[in-house]
Amino acid sequence: GIEDRINYMVTTKGVPLRVSGTSNARASFDSELALVGGDYETYIHGNGWLLNPFYRDSRSFSYSRVGMRLVTRLTGYTIEEAKRLVDLSEDSYGSRGNALMDLDPGKDGSSGYKIGNDWMRGADAWFKQNGYPSLLDENRTFRTGFTDLMAYNSWGSNDGNWSYNHVYNPDFESGTGEQASSWTYDEGGGEVGRNDTDPYSGTWSLRMERTGTETLVAYQERDLPFIDHRYILEGRMKLEGVGSEGVSIWMDGLDGNDITISTLQLRTYSGTRDWTFVQGVMENDSSIVKLKIYVELVGDGVVFFDSMKLRVIRPHNTWVPGALAETCVSTGGRSFNYGATYGQSLIADLIRDGVTGVKGYVYEPYLSAISHADILFPAYYLGANLAESYYSGSQFTSWMGTMIGDPKCAPFADLRENPRIADEPIRYWIDEDGIPRVQCQVQNDGFSDLIGMTVSISVDGGLSMEVKVDILGRSTVGIDLDLAGGEHWINITIDPDREFRDGNESNNFHSGKVSVNHIPRISVYKIIPPASDNRTFSRIITIEVQDPDELASPEGMNITFTAPDGSTFSPVFGNREIFSGTTYLTYVWLIPWDAPLGRYDALCEYRDSNGSGDQVNVDPLFDVRNNIPELFGEISTYELTRGGDFTVDLNWLDLDTPDGSLTVKMKVTGSIEGEIEPITVDQTSNGSHYIYSLDPGVRSQQITIDAKVIDRDGAYDSWDAEISTENRVPEGTITGVGVSIIRSEDAVFSVIYMDPEGQPSMEASIMLWGPKGTSNEGEVASYDLE
Repeated sequence: GIEDRINYMVTTKGVPLRVSGTSNARASFDSELALVGGDYETYIHGNGWLLNPFYRDSRSFSYSRVGMRLVTRLTGYTIEEAKRLVDLSEDSYGSRGNALMDLDPGKDGSSGYKIGNDWMRGADAWFKQNGYPSLLDENRTFRTGFTDLMAYNSWGSNDGNWSYNHVYNPDFESGTGEQASSWTYDEGGGEVGRNDTDPYSGTWSLRMERTGTETLVAYQERDLPFIDHRYILEGRMKLEGVGSEGVSIWMDGLDGNDITISTLQLRTYSGTRDWTFVQGVMENDSSIVKLKIYVELVGDGVVFFDSMKLRVIRPHNTWVPGALAETCVSTGGRSFNYGATYGQSLIADLIRDGVTGVKGYVYEPYLSAISHADILFPAYYLGANLAESYYSGSQFTSWMGTMIGDPKCAPFADLRENPRIADEPIRYWIDEDGIPRVQCQVQNDGFSDLIGMTVSISVDGGLSMEVKVDILGRSTVGIDLDLAGGEHWINITIDPDREFRDGNESNNFHSGKVSVNHIPRISVYKIIPPASDNRTFSRIITIEVQDPDELASPEGMNITFTAPDGSTFSPVFGNREIFSGTTYLTYVWLIPWDAPLGRYDALCEYRDSNGSGDQVNVDPLFDVRNNIPELFGEISTYELTRGGDFTVDLNWLDLDTPDGSLTVKMKVTGSIEGEIEPITVDQTSNGSHYIYSLDPGVRSQQITIDAKVIDRDGAYDSWDAEISTENRVPEGTITGVGVSIIRSEDAVFSVIYMDPEGQPSMEASIMLWGPKGTSNEGEVASYDLE
């Protein structure tokens, strides 16, 4: 219940830092968190950035006005450093200090980079015009060692002189033969020298091969160019069969008496490895005046070294509580943990150095995403807090920036105080429920809280209320008014008895009018039942709308039918009729062929042109039913001789299955033969043609045909028929008939017969008959044939 009152959110060390994705969908976690629940929530993890709605905004921030929140982070290399940001903020009220704008003139040659220098120039000009101490450094030196800084901007590691290498002969290129200049060798246990057969870069590398029992060492000493700074040491090494004792790179910090004060050992490796990058950071110590850098092979084997670098982590300044910093570095906020490699400088080093607030970037954001110095610092010096300052100076959000520090840190808050009527003195709107709301708005431009300030409000000439309000620093308070629909005149006076200090009393009174919209009322006037609620039929609904302010428009009506499975549908506007100032809106819904079956309810919502509205639920409204499929069949014959062919044609109709998803089941069964399969099937979305051929060798039988179509909801129709098969009469002929035969001689007859079913006969016979009119008339002989 407090979401609308939360203006700021703070993440801490351990909360996710960034959001992965494609190149344009990556972002900082905090910049996405700022949009949660607000007007721009749909932009979270979108493609590209969102134009920051608070960019260049000089007013005090509020979630209700801007539609997003401001998110900053408390972090550092350690939890103690993260906590220190809060302590620095607590001590910052009234704090003042110097400004350093350290631009790089080499960037002026590119229009894309020159703008970063121009932002620093603009900030420096503003500081000086308003009497604040500021140094604009326009030479190529990367400035360090400044004291009492309040505002700082530079190019960080993108400055041409930030990453100067302080190792003598870092690539082992200089020397005579196998001797690398600037390096001292201890070869007691093997061979150490330059090698030109396998460099990481350039022509030479350093090769060590341990063949004895002693450690091989190559080292050099370097007087510190900057005292009390942190240093990065790095190099490349390649291993060939190095024993378990390993090989490593070291750096010792020595005092004026050559006594070792601190030691940094980069990671130790053994075995066989291709060129490997190693890097480590040595913390500053004011007693260290010299560094000793050496490479050491303890285990047996061969190792190569190349590309040794020693750089200073800068700047190293002193900072007053409340100091802000910004650097034009692409990925300065990529990590706040030890072990993150350089490359580019880290804003975690500025936190360790003592700043109270700083902005960094978790991926490559482009220069335009940097908080512009000519907006950031003036906003801060005019009394804005840390979060407001960084956000007002940042053109983009839902992008890659992370603001570090206590969001409400405001050293210059003591410079401003001004209770007044708000810029929007009478706020009128329609809330999310369609209810007209009226508020009188008063605000406090100062940073001190106004407790118990009197606000007098009169409506239409009469004193409606006199209330006491608490207005926190740089915030706005709305006083709700309960007004009927219509036009009203409102007068507002704050602090009428002048109880509070106010630098400008001219903005303490307002008089104006407001027109309050009436709330429309709706009801389901008529539901016309169709002949059927089956799918593909139409449903009609009429809504009655009463609104004293205007005649209802179909654009304001929204009707949603909800099916049993949760899917929703919307009817189409059909007709508008007006009787005695009441509007009747009729809508038609053609029930889709695939609409879910069951009871539907309806949500009818109406909003007038001002946004006031009403809604009605009807539950249930109607039932949607399934159309039963219909099946029609036809056969080519009902009587068929054995061995013949017949066809079956099926046709079906189902209004709510236009996609042909009906299931067709067809079965033809002979009383003797069993199930008969078709020899040909031709099928369309609404019909099938089957051809069957009977086996002539099967005796006469009864053929039964059963067919069924089933829709996706289980409804079906069936059809059946029967066919009788008949036997065909065999045909036969006898040769030798009419031949004269001599008694006592043989007579030869041939019997030729054919059965259309192709069956062999086992019952054929020949019978001889005597001549008619003789004593031999009648059957005289009979022969069975096999």
